[in-house]
Amino acid sequence: RTGKKEYLVAAEKAMQYIFTSILPENRWYDFETFFSCSRKPLGFFDTYTQQHPQNTLSMFMAAEACYTLHRITNESRYKQTGAAILDYLCLYQQVWSPKWLSRELFGGFGVQNTDGEWSDSRQGYFAVTLMHYYELTKQREYFERGVAALRAMFSLFESSESPRTAENYAHGSQDQLAGVTGIHWGTGSSVVSIHIIRQQYGDAFINVQQGWGVGIDGCRFDDVTVNSNDIRFSLRDVVHSPRKVLVRFGDLMSDSYRVTMNGTPGVAYSRKQLEEGIEVQI
Repeated sequence: RTGKKEYLVAAEKAMQYIFTSILPENRWYDFETFFSCSRKPLGFFDTYTQQHPQNTLSMFMAAEACYTLHRITNESRYKQTGAAILDYLCLYQQVWSPKWLSRELFGGFGVQNTDGEWSDSRQGYFAVTLMHYYELTKQREYFERGVAALRAMFSLFESSESPRTAENYAHGSQDQLAGVTGIHWGTGSSVVSIHIIRQQYGDAFINVQQGWGVGIDGCRFDDVTVNSNDIRFSLRDVVHSPRKVLVRFGDLMSDSYRVTMNGTPGVAYSRKQLEEGIEVQI
């Protein structure tokens, strides 16, 4: 923002430290790794697992810093290493929702390798970073993981419609809630994240070049077919709330397309119209 080169030099030096001193041993320290609910001596190393204490916020911040440095410098090492850090972070993402826990936890993130949360407010931030790496790599998995993280956040969302909320869930692997810390940690971050993601990708998004689509806000694609300049898709509501949703299209290869939505007659749209998004009744 300032154009001052000394800030970039400092940022690259900081990232070099992470590359050489943190990443090789996954030494993802944070104040929480030693001074929070799972306290341990400074410098603790678990000889049985051969692991240092790790905190997912540290990984997230490093991945986000790599994303920013890649945007500024266009150096591939930041993209590649940032993606590697993000992949490691994704090992902490829940890929199921156990029947013995009452919240919807699929897509949520844990906190540490020495703690027990199944879902934590930090995933509201992680959702945007996952979308950032979809932007860099065009890997569908990052997009899907970002949407899953965002949806999981609403299991912890503090509102009059969701009175059983907390900053994290199943802290001790039991069906229990932690306390609420403040609007910024969970509720506020989720609102900001959904705004950022919706602004770029709409309520549902189709990657035209790769021929797939992902519903973001209470909807899902049953099918997406792209054949030359012809796009067909079926999109349905999954929250029992009939409404119009904004569908956006990316990685378009032509200047115009004929689009058939939910079996209605096809309509011609320009590239610009599809990138800005079209409204679909579901």
